[in-house]
Amino acid sequence: MSSDPASPPTSSPQAADDIPSSVWTDLSGFTVGDYSPGRSRVVQLLWYYTSLVLFESSWFPFVGPKVWLLRCFGAQIGDGVVIKPNVRIKFPWRLTVGDHCWIGQEAWIDNIAAVEIGNHVCVSQGAYFCTGNHDHRRRHF
Repeated sequence: MSSDPASPPTSSPQAADDIPSSVWTDLSGFTVGDYSPGRSRVVQLLWYYTSLVLFESSWFPFVGPKVWLLRCFGAQIGDGVVIKPNVRIKFPWRLTVGDHCWIGQEAWIDNIAAVEIGNHVCVSQGAYFCTGNHDHRRRHF
């Protein structure tokens, strides 16, 4: 057994019951519950390939078509938004971007839950936004 109280147990599974839930997470009981990505698998697949080819690549630098495509997939995008190359957006239908925002190169918006970016915001290159909808206090995540 590890001497570090914050580390998970390294011995038998029975020892796991002796560890306070605030110290150890047990992912064996994780379920997605009633979570839904918010669109059909067909739309998710269509977005995946659109994103891969036109957003995550560096060969398509054109901002206007990117904004238009995001709106087609349900994003609420304000005026004057600039989206640099190599940007990853998990679910555009859960994204709201205000007016005159810049999303920098290689930014990743991992929006399993809604993300709202206000007006006149610059998301720096390489930034990572991570959302979730689980109760972080639950032992099973």
